[in-house]
Amino acid sequence: MTHFVPFTVQHLEAACRVLGDTERGLTGPQIGRLLQEIGLPDPCQTMTKWKRLFKALASAQHRFRVGNHLILLIDHAAREADGLRWCRDEMNAVLSFSGLYVRKDGRVAFLANG
Repeated sequence: MTHFVPFTVQHLEAACRVLGDTERGLTGPQIGRLLQEIGLPDPCQTMTKWKRLFKALASAQHRFRVGNHLILLIDHAAREADGLRWCRDEMNAVLSFSGLYVRKDGRVAFLANG
C-alpha cells in the first residue's frame, strides 16, 4: 500500500468536519463502526462527531507517521455513505491541497499533473 504523507492539522480537521457534518455527515454509530474497520480505537463517543474523528485520526497519524488512516476511512465511508456524494465537493476541496481527490466511485486517487 502507498504511504501517504501525513496531513497538516488544518487539513485533517477540515476533512473531519466534512465527514462529521451535523446535518449530512456520518452518524455516531457509523463512525464507531468505521473506526473499528480501519483498526483505530474510538476515543470517546460523547465527543462531537468531527472531534471524535479528528482525535482518532490525529492519534494514528502521530503514531504511524502516515496519512493512510484518513484515506482508509474515506474509502470505507464511501461504501456506506453512497459514495460520499453528499460531501465529495467539500472533501475534494480539502484533499486537493494534498494532491488527492475523491473519485465518483468514492475512492481516493491522486490528482493528475497537468
